[in-house]
Amino acid sequence: MAHTDTYKTDCRQCSSPAYYYPVELLIEPRTYTTAKAKTKNKHTKKTVSCTCTGEKDPKNTKHTLDYTFPDDFEKQ
Repeated sequence: MAHTDTYKTDCRQCSSPAYYYPVELLIEPRTYTTAKAKTKNKHTKKTVSCTCTGEKDPKNTKHTLDYTFPDDFEKQ
């Protein structure tokens, strides 16, 4: 089983944790993969939508918001 990196951020609305697990999908366009390989950084900046756990919201509501990866995240 392959190791998957886990990244965490706090929801901007309720401060509950939101997690992101970056993976390369087989359906991603080849040009994106090629451009990614040419950069010096391991990850290129991209916008990702994550849903928080809702555990800190008084109504246990989950929020789906856009974040910039890797700027908004910390590695777990």
